[in-house]
Amino acid sequence: MLFRALQFAREFLFFYLATAFKDLSGTYLEMTVLRVVLCWGVSLIAATWARRYIGISDGEATTELAPVHLAMRFIGSGLLVLSYLAINDAF
Repeated sequence: MLFRALQFAREFLFFYLATAFKDLSGTYLEMTVLRVVLCWGVSLIAATWARRYIGISDGEATTELAPVHLAMRFIGSGLLVLSYLAINDAF
């Protein structure tokens, strides 16, 4: 239920930003960065603190927290942030 509420809030925020601002590519990229940050947070919370409450097995948590998976997420997030900065002429 919490995931659906966050998803609805993200969609509502995207609709607001898409109608309030004219630059849809920048707005979409901002929302993508927000989605990635939310996914990072929720997956880390689910794999560590809330594991027994939502039924994640030890194998699933180990896979989620594997260094290779975390490195790939970090690289992907970095590329998204660099894209956002490039669009906004930050460098």
